[in-house]
Amino acid sequence: MSSLVKRILSAAVLAPVVIGAVWYGGWPFYTLMAIGYGISVQEWSRLSIREGRVRWGILGAGIVYVGAAFLSCIWLRTFEDWGFFLLLYVFFAVWACDIGAYTFGKLIGGPKMAPKVSPNKTWAGLIGGCISAVAAVMLYHHWLGARLGEPIIQRFSYLFQFALGLFLAV
Repeated sequence: MSSLVKRILSAAVLAPVVIGAVWYGGWPFYTLMAIGYGISVQEWSRLSIREGRVRWGILGAGIVYVGAAFLSCIWLRTFEDWGFFLLLYVFFAVWACDIGAYTFGKLIGGPKMAPKVSPNKTWAGLIGGCISAVAAVMLYHHWLGARLGEPIIQRFSYLFQFALGLFLAV
């Protein structure tokens, strides 16, 4: 099975689960965050071993960094009226960035960014990911503003949306 097919099947199964848990909140959301944190820490632990030795500083920094990301998701979801929409805003931007980076990288190819760190990452993928994240943020902003008509949404300028999309792409 190709990498693309695996990604599509994973997204088809996991995206509804994630969106459902974020929508419902409470224990399904916290369970999802705990599972995601555990998987992320396990992966980071694997990456912090070089030549059979654990690099404790890198391991500790990664656990804190990953923890901060998951705690930020939990914090965003706690906003009673806006939590679901804010967290989906972030998720859609990140998902769009990943999809855009993969697509542009595969279609255009080109020079590699850092072959020793990540052998398949290209500059075309980076640019495609940024463009996709910005587009997702702008589309979501437009959709959300049209649905809610809230003043806070209406005040976001296109420049701010562009900057937010780039920030979330990184």
